[in-house]
Order: sequence, then structure tokens, then C-alpha cells
Amino acid sequence: MPLAAEFNGQRIEANQLSVDEWAALKSRYKQGTLVMTCGQPGIPKNSKLQFQYFAHKPGADCTLHTGGPESPEHLALKAAVASAAKAAGWVAIIEYPGPDRNWIADVLAEKDGRRVAVEIQLSGQQPQEFHRRQERYEA
Repeated sequence: MPLAAEFNGQRIEANQLSVDEWAALKSRYKQGTLVMTCGQPGIPKNSKLQFQYFAHKPGADCTLHTGGPESPEHLALKAAVASAAKAAGWVAIIEYPGPDRNWIADVLAEKDGRRVAVEIQLSGQQPQEFHRRQERYEA
């Protein structure tokens, strides 16, 4: 359940939109271009608990948003990290895609020339995968 997308070239974070703004987007997204951070066409949706998120259009060929939908806890933590970074004076972007879209950071925070990629990890991860991801962000 990604939180970020672009609508007609403008970046949107689902968790930043009011219920009315989200309803307006849902009613007009078909008249424009909605693209997820992976570059695939997207759809604004609500979970059973009314959590706002983006999903791939059926038939999308995405290799970045793998592993199934993110849990509500994962989404809430991404939003909380971005909010905390902003409160501390950082520029924080949820679901920041790499230049060639071969990775997406959960949150990228920037301040005074420093860049920090934050990944929310609630499930188990092998040390090799951890090191591979760290090297990718460092590069």
C-alpha cells in the first residue's frame, strides 16, 4: 500500500490529504495521469479501515513493490518518521524513488547537504539482504 504517487506531474502523499481532498482525487484521477513512485499507473484506494493509499492498476508490471501490501503499522511508521524529520527541520519525502527507479526508500530525509534513507523493517531480514540494501543506498 504505497503512500506516494504523482497526479498530473504533482507529487501527492496520501496521508497528507484530508478526507475531502482524497475523495476529490478519487473522483478525478481517471481524467489525468496518476503514476506511482515505481513508474506504473496507480489508483487511489481506501482500506477496510479507511486508510488512504495507492495501488497499481490491474496488469501493472512492477518489480519494486513486491512482497504484498504493506501493513497499516508499516504505513503509519513511514508517515511518523517523515513527520518527525520535518519537525526536526529536515526535508522528508515518503517513498523516494532512486534516480533510475531501481529502489524506493521508505523515507528520504535531507538537511544541510546530508541525505539519510530510512527503511521501516518490521519483518525478519537476513544479514546479507541488510548489507545489500545499505550498499545500494550508500551508492
